[in-house]
Amino acid sequence: MKLDITPILRNSGARKEFSFEEPLEMLSEGIGSVAFEGHVHLDGMVRNFNGMMELEAVARVHYITQCDRCCESIEGDLTVNIREDMVELTEKDATTTEGEEEERYVFKGHELELDTIAAEALLLEAPVYMLCSDGCKGLCAECGTNLNRKACDCGSNRPVDFRLEALKRFSDPDGQ
Repeated sequence: MKLDITPILRNSGARKEFSFEEPLEMLSEGIGSVAFEGHVHLDGMVRNFNGMMELEAVARVHYITQCDRCCESIEGDLTVNIREDMVELTEKDATTTEGEEEERYVFKGHELELDTIAAEALLLEAPVYMLCSDGCKGLCAECGTNLNRKACDCGSNRPVDFRLEALKRFSDPDGQ
């Protein structure tokens, strides 16, 4: 996703709107159990602020993963707001010694490379813990039954440690 900024490069306050829909190679491997599918949609605007480019955009991508409790398949769309400032790479910046690097996006010439910015924003905002629903019951630890589909009686046949018998009344008021 390369954006030509020639029309706004020398005009402070000028802006350019853009819209891209392309696959991003950086997302092709996914992250953990999350696989990104299809194209990334990137819509936004870049503005020249005294030579610094201010980027405001929204990135969207479709993902497929599985529930971390019950292992059911989950599909959804991840939408991320992006707000970044980019400065032009100069000769001085190119000779920066190790340890002095700034954590800032740079551009060189008349194009902004938006692939890395969009991919990093999506990867950083991807949920770490995925659930098919807030009330997902998960799998039985003994038999592996998906407790969202049907109940099992694995836990009811096990004897309860007599020291914990009083705690059972909190979940079962009848004491059964």
